[in-house]
Amino acid sequence: AALWKTWKPDFPFFRVFLVLSITGWLVLNYCGPDRLVARYNVSLYQRDPSAVIDLEYLTNSLSYDVLEVLETLPPDSGPEDGKSLETLLRDRRQQARWDAADWRTWSLSAAQAIAGK
Repeated sequence: AALWKTWKPDFPFFRVFLVLSITGWLVLNYCGPDRLVARYNVSLYQRDPSAVIDLEYLTNSLSYDVLEVLETLPPDSGPEDGKSLETLLRDRRQQARWDAADWRTWSLSAAQAIAGK
């Protein structure tokens, strides 16, 4: 759009840029980047036996969308010195219940995590 503006001075750059920006932002949010990050990490962990997966980061730092992906891991894939995978998932679902109980923190992601979807 900026390049087109240099060739055509009457081109409505800001309107086009605003529409493209909002469209790009909506597409990025719709594709679920947290789920993509978790899916990539889980597939890498399952393909490579020497790979290490950071379950603390995946369960606590990302949205509730990752819980469904993390459930595909074997139960013994948790860290040896930390909590088990089941415990991390259970704690995260409990946090989703707290978030979905109040209208100020409710999200579709939290509601789906409670339902197990």
